[in-house]
Amino acid sequence: MRRVPGRSRILVVDDDAAITATFENILAGEGYRVATATDGDQAIDLAARQPFDVVLLDLVMPGTDGLDALRRLREVAPRARIVRT
Repeated sequence: MRRVPGRSRILVVDDDAAITATFENILAGEGYRVATATDGDQAIDLAARQPFDVVLLDLVMPGTDGLDALRRLREVAPRARIVRT
């Protein structure tokens, strides 16, 4: 099944606010539903509470780093496609 803007949910995870804002503006402008997280723990919490089709995940973050978050996201959101940035 092909995902279409407006229905697809994307989670952007990055500790740099300018990067998350840029992704959010571009993707929302294309019609995607976008949520953002500033660290791995916040991303895991969001993904456990709501489904996402795609997760854009920064690998270098303070606290729960991207690799640890990646492992945990695969557990709580096994259907999401995760793109490491």
